Amino acid sequence: METPPRILLVRLSSRGDILLVTPLLRALKQRHPDAVIDFLTREKFADVLRHNRRIRRLHLFPKTRLGVLLRRGRLVACCRELRAFLRELRRERYTHILDLHHVTDSALLALAARGGMRIGHRSQLLTLFFSRRAAFPVANRTAGDHAALLALRMGEAAGLLAPPFPPARLQPDLHPGREALRQARTFLLEHPGIPLHVCNPGASRRSKQWPEAHWIALGKKLLHGGGRIVVIGGPEDREAADRICRALGKNAASAVGLPLLASFALLREAALLVTTDSAALHAGAACRVPLVALFGPSNPRKFAPPCGPVRILTAGCPQAPCSERMTRRCRRGCLGALTPETVFAACQE
Repeated sequence: METPPRILLVRLSSRGDILLVTPLLRALKQRHPDAVIDFLTREKFADVLRHNRRIRRLHLFPKTRLGVLLRRGRLVACCRELRAFLRELRRERYTHILDLHHVTDSALLALAARGGMRIGHRSQLLTLFFSRRAAFPVANRTAGDHAALLALRMGEAAGLLAPPFPPARLQPDLHPGREALRQARTFLLEHPGIPLHVCNPGASRRSKQWPEAHWIALGKKLLHGGGRIVVIGGPEDREAADRICRALGKNAASAVGLPLLASFALLREAALLVTTDSAALHAGAACRVPLVALFGPSNPRKFAPPCGPVRILTAGCPQAPCSERMTRRCRRGCLGALTPETVFAACQE
């Protein structure tokens, strides 16, 4: 009898990108029901995986704590912390280690783990020491395939999966957990209103954000037909969410105070989600809520939901999609070219 594979998946950040790995998790478990699958990620992004039953164990890389110790000059404590993490990681021996992030940190951790086969991408120099190197385009500017499909193709490169990979297999999974579902229900009881329109103005980078004034103008148009608007986001979005809700009046509420998973759980009851390219976009796709997605410098071929009720709006910038470096540094505000009228029309379709 063939021994079930023992698989380590490495994706350190961020929440949206981690959600786009969940189709690979699902496919691996369908193809290898007895497989052991562990996941290595950073502590701060692990919440979107904690309740995923396809994962046996989460290895949480303490990068933030290591950075704090280094900045405080506590080199010995930093080394002790890193050694404890690596010791725990190396307790396991894997048949397959898949680096799905393609950065130096993820490649080093894949090399540190004990395993028989390591699979990475040739864009990362350290994969010269791996068993296999995939060669298909993965960069934001050049990728022609969806990020979930790219992850599935890494599984194919490892010999664990076989095509075809139709769009329906690229749907992400979201497992918020009972407590997040309870918090979402409580919030909706305190802020009733149908239909529920959810707006997510935040994004990981300024170049991906839509102007605050545009969100307010769109909200007023949506509320003209009744219902309630709920603004979601992370702690860094609190002030913007409060300003938007104050401008929209009593039929708008901010859910930024909720844990992020509870905010995502709200999407199960939403009639519409308007969002930037962010984790909320992929959470909405997992919940199969009708979506209007606003894309600036990022690549919609790689990150836009490939199926389901979704309208993709792009800023029309001639330089988009941009490289990762350009996305980080861009101050052009391309998304501002998308008018509230254009986005509202998409919401009505």
